[in-house]
Amino acid sequence: GYSPVSGYDLERVESVHLPYSTDWYGVWSGERRITDDVDDASIPFMYYGSDKDEIVQNMIEAIQIAQPLKPQYGVLHACNANFDELLCRTYSDSDSKILSAFAEMMNEVASSFGGDMPFELALENLWWPGMRMVDTSCYRFLESHLEFDNWSICLDTGHLLIVAGGSDSESESIELLNHIVDGYQKDVLDRIRVTHLHNNTSRLFARSFVAPDDFCELGHMGRYSAAYRFICELDQHRPFTDPSIVGFVERISPEFVNHEMGAVNPLERVSDYNIQRSLFKKDYI
Repeated sequence: GYSPVSGYDLERVESVHLPYSTDWYGVWSGERRITDDVDDASIPFMYYGSDKDEIVQNMIEAIQIAQPLKPQYGVLHACNANFDELLCRTYSDSDSKILSAFAEMMNEVASSFGGDMPFELALENLWWPGMRMVDTSCYRFLESHLEFDNWSICLDTGHLLIVAGGSDSESESIELLNHIVDGYQKDVLDRIRVTHLHNNTSRLFARSFVAPDDFCELGHMGRYSAAYRFICELDQHRPFTDPSIVGFVERISPEFVNHEMGAVNPLERVSDYNIQRSLFKKDYI
């Protein structure tokens, strides 16, 4: 967030997740405006800021707040979603438009730190416009537009499954993930330093889901709440149980594997973590 961090044992902190805002691009580009039903306190979390300067300053502040934790990396979503399209499967904004604005924004942020980030940014893929990683085109775009070096890829397997069309079974998920990675060149694999490892088998739900007729009339906060429920059903964050997922992880060979479980109940979340973690050798990093 944007408040000083306290109460953490700094020796146990490996990474941070920087704030995400839903439609920062709308403000950055001037294509969409902040509506009257959004209070000032929500603006940094929904748009990063009310104009370009404020967006850059808030991102700088978020990074500065994380610095005392001395993270190995900071995850940052490299994407954007139009509030009107949160429940859609096709989008009006293109990946290149979002990534061009993202690179411009982050280059300005990096310049305030002397030209590079104070810790590594691990850019995470999503299914909304931006860095989707279903192929390497978005990576190549960022490679040629980011003017700083201290960045890597955080490959989220659940998000990758969604953007690739989804699956109905765990074996199909693993097959699909391997098929996508077949198209990654070595230098792309070398940039994947982190993976958020989890499974979604939500294709049937995605195909059968129908957005409510009044979705665009709900206001931004109403749309956000409705979308959150949809996203939780779509992006399930379930554990892999098939040992062959280890082969996939070894193919991309990340330095950090984050077993990102999503059960609401903490005990279920720990149980899911243990199920997936048990597939790996104890000394696996």
